[in-house]
Amino acid sequence: MTGHLVMSTVHATDAISALLRLTELGVNRAVLASALIGIVGQGLVRLNCPACAEPDFPRPIYLQHLSIQESRQSQLRQSRGCSHCNSSGSRGRVGLYELMEVNSRLRNSIRTGSEFEIREAADKAGLVSMTRQAVDLALAGELSVREAYRTCYFGGE
Repeated sequence: MTGHLVMSTVHATDAISALLRLTELGVNRAVLASALIGIVGQGLVRLNCPACAEPDFPRPIYLQHLSIQESRQSQLRQSRGCSHCNSSGSRGRVGLYELMEVNSRLRNSIRTGSEFEIREAADKAGLVSMTRQAVDLALAGELSVREAYRTCYFGGE
């Protein structure tokens, strides 16, 4: 018996949202749990222009949603736009990618678990979320908090 590899594209916020989107489209959870080997999520973010990056003082709600402590605010930067970036405030884009490999614990969560349980199992399996990557880039000063917030998943908020 030979296996088949089927790849498909589903528009979703992240890898777990893509999985849940498939269930919304009528794919049985048991079938998904037994058939999936992995899901890749991807997103593009605009990087700060290093020539015009300046301290960023985002609204507290942004920091709260991104789980950034106020004590780390001095690390945050945003670009206002200059001649180096054609007044765009951006020096280009970078891709954020997450790979959710489906292991046995994750298979059980996919079959019967809530979204929270699936996310928890994926986290324990080593999934580095796009949200985590965006926050790390923001704390490195390469991405504005506003851009990180724009690209992140917040559970339907």
